[in-house]
This record gives sequence, C-alpha cells and structure tokens, in this order.
Amino acid sequence: MQLSRLDKYFIAVHSMSYSAHLGRLARLDEADICLSCHINPLFESNLSGDFAVTLKSRSFHYRVESILSRMHRCLQIDDTLGVIFNELEDLSYDPVIPDLLRSRSLSTIRALAALAQTCRAFKEPALDILWRHIPDLFVLISRILPERSHFIVYGEYEENATLYLTGDLHAVDWTKLDPYVTRIQCVGVIIPELRTGFRPLLHPDYVLNPLLDYLSHHASAPDTLFPSLRSVIFKDSWVAPQYARLLLTPHLRRLVLPTLSFSQDVGPMNPQQAPFRNLLPHIPNAVVRMGNLASIHINSTILLQDSVTAHLASLPTLTSIYVDGTAGCASFQPVQFPHLRNLLITCRDANPAAMLSLLDAPALEKVMVLCTWDAQDVKGMDEHISEWLDVLYRPPSTSELTRVPALEHFILLLGEGQKEMFARHKDVTIDTFLDNGPEALRDLVRFRLLRTVRIEIDIIIQLDNDFVHALAEGLPNIEELSLTPPPGVAFELPTGCVLPTFDSLVAFSEHCPRLATLSLAIRATFASYAFWYTYRQSTAGTERRPSPLKTLSLWTTPMIGGANARTVSVFLGWIFPELVSLRPYVQAVVGRVFNKEMRHVAQAEWTAVLSELRLRGEVPP
Repeated sequence: MQLSRLDKYFIAVHSMSYSAHLGRLARLDEADICLSCHINPLFESNLSGDFAVTLKSRSFHYRVESILSRMHRCLQIDDTLGVIFNELEDLSYDPVIPDLLRSRSLSTIRALAALAQTCRAFKEPALDILWRHIPDLFVLISRILPERSHFIVYGEYEENATLYLTGDLHAVDWTKLDPYVTRIQCVGVIIPELRTGFRPLLHPDYVLNPLLDYLSHHASAPDTLFPSLRSVIFKDSWVAPQYARLLLTPHLRRLVLPTLSFSQDVGPMNPQQAPFRNLLPHIPNAVVRMGNLASIHINSTILLQDSVTAHLASLPTLTSIYVDGTAGCASFQPVQFPHLRNLLITCRDANPAAMLSLLDAPALEKVMVLCTWDAQDVKGMDEHISEWLDVLYRPPSTSELTRVPALEHFILLLGEGQKEMFARHKDVTIDTFLDNGPEALRDLVRFRLLRTVRIEIDIIIQLDNDFVHALAEGLPNIEELSLTPPPGVAFELPTGCVLPTFDSLVAFSEHCPRLATLSLAIRATFASYAFWYTYRQSTAGTERRPSPLKTLSLWTTPMIGGANARTVSVFLGWIFPELVSLRPYVQAVVGRVFNKEMRHVAQAEWTAVLSELRLRGEVPP
C-alpha cells in the first residue's frame, strides 16, 4: 500500500506518542515491575483502523493497517521472541555452587515489563520470562490482586511487616492469578535493588489459607498448585506451615533449604530461630514425596531421618547433595547413593569424614568441604585432610583393588563468614602452617582423574620441591590447582618454613598438559644459582609441548639467591609461554625480619616482572 505524504505525517504523530509512552515505561518503579494485564488501549488498537483528520478545512479519511500485519514473520513466532527476550536476563549465581541461581537484576525486570506493554505480539513471551523467577509469593498477591484487596501492617522492625487481605475480594479477583501461577518456575530469587530479603510476610490465616484453597480447587491435580515450579530457595522467614504446602511440591527439581535454621541448636541458644521448629515435621514429609529431585540443600538432622535417607538414595535423578553437617551424624549405617555425583559438606564442629562415610557414593565426581570454623584453631588439620581423602578412596561398597576412583574435583574452602571476617579485619595475618603438608596431601595422587584441587583455608601448607614434582606427575589431568589461602588475606612466611622454589614450577610445565590455573606458595629463589641456565641448555633443541597455563598466583617471599626481576621474567616466560595473568602476593611485614621498606622493594621487583612479561595483573598492596 502506497502512503501519501499526509498519511506518513499522521502515522508519525502517533509514533511519537508511542515512543513517549515507551520512555515512561523505561522509568518504571517497583509498583510497576510485576505488572498485571492492564495494557494501554493505544497498544490494544495496535495503531490500526479508520482515522480522520481536518487540515485547512479539508477532511481526509484513510485506513491504517495493523502494525502486527506488517511485522516480519519471524517476530510473529512466540518461540523466536522468547529467545530474543531471554537475552535480557541478568542473573547472578552462587560463587561456590556455580549452577545455583541467587539473584536477578532490576534492569531485567523493567525491560521485560516494558516489552510486555509494547504490543500484543510481545505481551505473552515477555510475561513468560518476567514471571519465570520471582522472589516470593508476596509479589504474586500484592501485584496481581486489586490494591483495594490487601494492606500491610508494619511491626517494630522492617522484617516484621505482614500483608493481610481485606473482605473486599471477589471470586473474579482470584482468577487474575491464573495466567501467572502457570508461569512461575523458581521462587526465592532475590532482587538486590529492591531488598527482597526484607519483604512483608503473608498472614497464614488471612492470606496463605485462602490462596491455598483457591489453588487447590483450581489445580489440575492436588500436587500441582504451581504446575511449572521446578526450583525453590526456601527462606528462613517462611515459618508458616502453609509455605511448605504451597511450595514444596512433588515435581521440584531443586530444593534449597535454609540449612542452619533447621539444626537442633535452635532454642535457648538462638531464640529468634525457635519458630522454625514449626516446620520440622513438614519438611521430611514433603521431601519423601519428591520423585524428580536432581539437587537438594539440606541439614543433616533432616537428611539422616530414615525415611528421608532411604527415599533420596533411591532416586535415580538425584546427582547433587549439599548438606550442612553442623549437627553431626552420630552413629548411622552407611547408605549407598549409586547416582550421586556432587557432594558439598558444611562443617562447623563436626569432622566431615563421618558424613563422607555415611553417604556411600562410589560414583562421586566432586566433593567440596566448606569450613565454617577457623582452621587455625583446629588441631590435626593434616590428619583431617588425610582422613577425608582416605574415606573417598575406600568407600564402604567397593574395594581399593577393584576400581579407579572417579573423583574429579576436591575442594576445601573457607565459609563465606570467615572470608567476610578477613575482609573486615585487614590487620588479621595468617601465621599458622600445616607442618606435614606432603603427608596430608600424598593421597591426592591416588585420584588420577582429578581435574580440580582447591585447598584454600586460613593456613599455609608447607611443601617441598620433591613433593610438588610428585604431585605434578601424579595428576596428569589437573586443570586447576590451588594450595593457598583465599586471595586478599595477609600472611607471614618466616625463614624457617619449608616452601618449594621456582624450580618446582618446571614440573607443572612438563607433566600437566591441561593445567590452566595454578596458585602456590613459594620461596622466590632457585634451588641452585645455576639451575635456570642448566635447564635452558638441557632443553635446547628438544621439542617441548608448551604449557597451557593461563593464570598464575604466587604467595611469595622476596626474591633472593640470584633471583631478580630479569631472571624470573625470562624463566616464567620460558616455561609458561601462554601465561596471561600473573598475581604475586608478597608476604606481610614481620617486625625487623621483614620491614615495610623490604616489602616495598619486593613489590617493586614483582611489578618489574609484570612489566617485562607484559601481562595482565597487579601486585596487591
């Protein structure tokens, strides 16, 4: 259809109004982000129909066809729009558990809300993604039901607010929930900008019970209140049993319980957590009805109930368990989990070796231990690590002679609380050493399939060149190796502590063809003054496979014994030609032995190394 100049002018006027409305949508506040289906009539008409305009006493009549009919065919397919709109998602995942969704950005929600109000073609695909992840049920009630139907009563503290329903709520109002209930796939994802961790709770009698009744009467089956719900991050403030009945449904794939809140310690020691006891009878009953779980975060108190343990062990879909071992596991018989691949244990006072013995998982590929205690105060840390590795190597159901351990990832980290403590107290210095490092870690070489080894706790592990060489030879598949405290923690390296030297790094270049990330505490020198020159001459003319190492972090002493910026930069460039990032951490000031001036000189030397190699990175202050 050919449009005259006047036709184009008229359409441009409407387009400016259209654009102005989009501009207002871009500035949505919290009250608008979780919108219902109130679409502006301008977009419902889609700029189509018969129009009339009078200019200079002349009347012009013409018809404008629908924008939708002129839209490209590919944009009229909901699946195509879904793929495009999905690119707007800005999700944040847990730093320790990479596949655990934690938060969603406000900008994503605003953009999807604007798209949903743009035109009829965009509405449904945008709403599907907008409502896929929600922070709580409060957003469903407060944003979809009419404003006249509810009010909030605030308590003494912000977290004590409660939402109530009024009597002015009709049956037709409840039906407005239907299009959104079917879209929800995950509950518990926070929106940091809106402080969704401090949302008003829903009153059990005046809100949760009516909601439960409505969903139960209109669900296709009693256990499908939210038919698309697959993941729940259960909050410690959801203490009413109705939350469990609404959200802990049999078809969940991932369940994250607030583990510490369900320990036996609640009571006189922590009276604020006492209400969680109301939920204890409901959690196990809900878990044993879940037949499709792939991942669960649970407290050992609940996990070790016979019915729960037996049910989880029977699930062929369950591949990941994250268990809070704070409450210990007393004396239980080992239970075999034949399909378990990933295991995370949080330990505070209990030795996780007992939990490792209980969960007999012969196919285990990844084990992670989070230390929520201060490792510096725990005696016999070397014995603990040896015991953990021994249990992993000899699970009760198998024999050492009949299998090669399938373990691919061994990770021992500080809990987030300990990391925050070091971040707040910059004057805290690590001065504790694991004296018998080679003895504690010798069993690592039994796991020839290991791809990741991270032992990042608040102690320095003493190693020597011989053990580092044996470790490199024994782990041919290693991709990431870290045997240092967490980055950013001040540390001391006294003269008497045993550490590998630069020479030991050659072993990783020669025997670890997949190693991409290495973090090691070293003494910044060579075993002998002539080592570097002898090594270069002995390898000259031979065909060497270049090491793929990209990231190197060194917890280091000042350079001594012939090592200087020039020799170190040439040495590192030779053995790690693909190195991209170098991050040297220089030891803290130790009185007169290593004063501020000496530390400044050491930092300057490493800065010169970075400059020589032209690498990304910096020398931390």
